[in-house]
Amino acid sequence: MNIIDNKSLYKTLDNLNQIFLRKEFISLSDRKNTARWISDRQGLKGSYTDMFAPTESDFNEIKLFTGDKLTSKASIAHILGEESLRALYLLNVQDRKIQDAFDKARSGIMKVLKRNYEAGIYPDGTFCCGKCTVALWRNLSAEGVRKNKKSLESGINYMKSFRDGKGKYNRFPFFYTVLALSDIDLPESKAEIEYCSSLLRKYVKRKEQNDIYSERKKIIAERALEMIS
Repeated sequence: MNIIDNKSLYKTLDNLNQIFLRKEFISLSDRKNTARWISDRQGLKGSYTDMFAPTESDFNEIKLFTGDKLTSKASIAHILGEESLRALYLLNVQDRKIQDAFDKARSGIMKVLKRNYEAGIYPDGTFCCGKCTVALWRNLSAEGVRKNKKSLESGINYMKSFRDGKGKYNRFPFFYTVLALSDIDLPESKAEIEYCSSLLRKYVKRKEQNDIYSERKKIIAERALEMIS
């Protein structure tokens, strides 16, 4: 698979996240090239808090990795920024220029989070909406679950108040949320996967559907259930 799409940060990250989901090998050359391409978008016009800028076409409409549509330009810029930071953590390329871009991007979002939390605008471990909150968790867990334990616990406990009583949540996109929870090895995330488990088991048993999002959701459901087995 060609990872980089020179016309789209969204598609580049989507390709990369597909590889991460399938746990496929990425050569050192591909890791370096992809990390450099992402890092070169740091601070460009359209970036959120000095993170990594979507391309012009990305601002028309994108989808989360699990297929949920995003049309808000602010959400698109924020979520792609968080996903880019996560990608650079996982690609783990040792390069001064990439590290400098990474540090500036991380500093930008952390300043915004600190300001919002201190002002009481959002609870710790959350952001403006469910989708943006889950993207934040994906970034924080890639940096290190133990390092960000307090924020992740706080955010997940906040989400718990949005349970709909049927295995899902109000405001929070179901499979994108489960995807994030399955990367967070904490009792709080396992408790939420347990809450979702009946729906996840039903999804695993569904007849195969020939589309990329159904395939992803099935893998996500299987991985999440492995956490509580």
